[in-house]
Amino acid sequence: MSDRDHHISLADAIKLTHRWQDAQPTATRAWKFSRGIVDEMLKQSDCAGVRIYMAQKEKGEVTLVVVGTDAAGNDLTSGTIAEEALPCPIFCPKDSPLQPL
Repeated sequence: MSDRDHHISLADAIKLTHRWQDAQPTATRAWKFSRGIVDEMLKQSDCAGVRIYMAQKEKGEVTLVVVGTDAAGNDLTSGTIAEEALPCPIFCPKDSPLQPL
């Protein structure tokens, strides 16, 4: 799998996040995972990246499932898999420029 430069500027990030928030005003804006689970996932010996799946709980709530990937892009399903992120709104930063005005 080829490496891609995933960097964007803050200005571009603001445009993208505000566009989503304007188009989907009642949708979840963001999800936060703790560093511990991210570090645990990335420390797997064959982990070269992560994949984030959209998912749905039994009662219909949207969530994310995060799994490590190897260098070929395969999911590391026998390793660390994460869910239970903190959603925003509810757990939102108060002064991030990525939040709507």
